[in-house]
Amino acid sequence: MKVLIKTEAGQTEMMLRQRGLSQRHRTMLILVDGKRTYSQVLDLAAQVGVPKAYLDELRELGLVTVAVSHHGRSKLPAKTDAVPEPKPSIWQGEAYPLPGDDDTIGMGLALTNSEMAALDVSDTVISQARACMLQALRLQAPIMGAVTMLRVRRARHASALRALLTEVHGKIAGAHERSEATLLLRRALTLLA
Repeated sequence: MKVLIKTEAGQTEMMLRQRGLSQRHRTMLILVDGKRTYSQVLDLAAQVGVPKAYLDELRELGLVTVAVSHHGRSKLPAKTDAVPEPKPSIWQGEAYPLPGDDDTIGMGLALTNSEMAALDVSDTVISQARACMLQALRLQAPIMGAVTMLRVRRARHASALRALLTEVHGKIAGAHERSEATLLLRRALTLLA
């Protein structure tokens, strides 16, 4: 039986709270106890109002993984020297918020470097705004802004980036009014206006 477990990074996050996860992320991480299956975790999360997208984000951050359970004990698949073939993820094919929905929950589908380059070439304004937002997060909130950085990187349209401006601002809120991070965010706002 496949169960969800916390990775070593997930266990560390539970103790040290270094990444600045939201309460919903932490709730989802608590529900992943090494005994519950994917569907059981989602059912419990839905009961307390935590959408599935938070589990996807924890997986993308490397805090949660799938393990095989034998007789109530979970274990990770054995490591081998050979590079394993990519396996379809239980998260693939699931619904994600569409760009422009102004929903900042969920990270959207991953972009390859080629897709990102094509987007950057097709719309330099979005490319510059994205770069400003990412740099502001790297300067002011490199750890606590990790989830937000993934969302910004995966935004495909100006409306999706605009929807993330408030979240980015919240992550850099402690920055001085004339700090480089604040100036970068203002530049992104100007570009997306």
